[in-house]
Amino acid sequence: SRALFYRIKKSIIRFQSYADMMSGEEGMLVTKQYVAIGRIIREFELKLFDDWKVRVEDAVLQYLKSPILREEEDGNIVVNFLRDLQEVIRETKYLDRMGQSVPQNALNVALQEEKYHEYVETLKVMLGHYHSVTNSLTRPERELLSMKLKELERTIRFGFNPLNWNSLGIKDYCEKCEKHIDGFSTLLKQVQMSASNIEIVV
Repeated sequence: SRALFYRIKKSIIRFQSYADMMSGEEGMLVTKQYVAIGRIIREFELKLFDDWKVRVEDAVLQYLKSPILREEEDGNIVVNFLRDLQEVIRETKYLDRMGQSVPQNALNVALQEEKYHEYVETLKVMLGHYHSVTNSLTRPERELLSMKLKELERTIRFGFNPLNWNSLGIKDYCEKCEKHIDGFSTLLKQVQMSASNIEIVV
């Protein structure tokens, strides 16, 4: 709407350089219509912004309460940083640059965008490591290491509950998961080495 208004304004400014044209009856009518359109666009923008503020203020609280991980239909575990929250961050930054008074909770999230981006990337790396190790297991290895695998899964499951995007312990959680995955991976390699040695002897 603002882009449309600026295009109209640009045309009016050009016409205003022709004083004779704008001082006549048609010129006055054009000016009157320009002012009316400007008022309509401004009222439309204000209503749009007010509706956005109401929607965002409640939505941000809900988005931040969502768990940091989610499970897809195929059982794959992924990072649960909602696209809607990313959109709110973009909109908030844009409106703040325009000088609009955005909700404080939305502004706080936007100001921490880099932190959330870092969390998301760290979680993706950790989950990539987790899936790489667990997906490589053969059926006998999975059965042999079932107890250790369940312990690892319990550690990962903290990303579903109690951790959410408000939590202060996300970084510590990622470090703990990586440590647990490394430990499980080391144990798996030992099992695989033992199995290879047995095959050689046999």
